[in-house]
Amino acid sequence: MQRSAAFLTTFATILALAACGDDSTAPDNGGGNGDGNGAEPSAIAVVSGGGQSGKTQEALAQPFVAAVTDADGDAVSGVTVAWSVVDGPGSVSPSSSTTNAQGQASATFTGGT
Repeated sequence: MQRSAAFLTTFATILALAACGDDSTAPDNGGGNGDGNGAEPSAIAVVSGGGQSGKTQEALAQPFVAAVTDADGDAVSGVTVAWSVVDGPGSVSPSSSTTNAQGQASATFTGGT
């Protein structure tokens, strides 16, 4: 059974509630999120992963990818993004991921019943 509408809605919900947090304990000489570059996260946006459909109880083919940027639109690395499903069936893994040098973090959605 295809459930594309449920998957699309879930991704929008996941992204809307994704949390940018600073769990870093590394010293930061430039202010910011602890990664040393002085950037403060200010926005999170969809990069890819939307528009997919899949079967129940199977992972989607592509992960959800979100990008974290600062007030100037520059990528922010080292930011923890928390992922969760708040409406509808399914799960996301991992429950949190850290942005890379391009400011991107990803997670995989598996449809529920």
